[in-house]
Amino acid sequence: MTGMLTGRTAVVAGGSTGIGQEIARRLAVEGADIAVAGIDPADEARDLVTRTGQRFLSDKVDVSDEDAIEGFATRVRRELGAVDILVNNAAVVLLADIDHVTFGERRRTFAVNVDGPFLASRRS
Repeated sequence: MTGMLTGRTAVVAGGSTGIGQEIARRLAVEGADIAVAGIDPADEARDLVTRTGQRFLSDKVDVSDEDAIEGFATRVRRELGAVDILVNNAAVVLLADIDHVTFGERRRTFAVNVDGPFLASRRS
């Protein structure tokens, strides 16, 4: 595959499903090798990416866990090379009135939506 991202490595946090999965597929179409970090299985993303001929790896990663991010970043560098593109797409969405959100749910949302991109950006 010859595209404008040929020879590049892209990490998509939250790339197992939905928008993240489509981002991973599109980056692969443009020639990037793809690494997906997320809590959901990435089987469909793997199929979409490998059909383009690009390399793919994924791990179950809690993006708010510093050790998990470090381990994933090490694996990506070892297997795919330096990270050229980082997409921080992992997120938690709470669809509830504030009166029905527990403090633990709020903390988890903050950890994934704020700490996760910080940790991933620092390690990529």
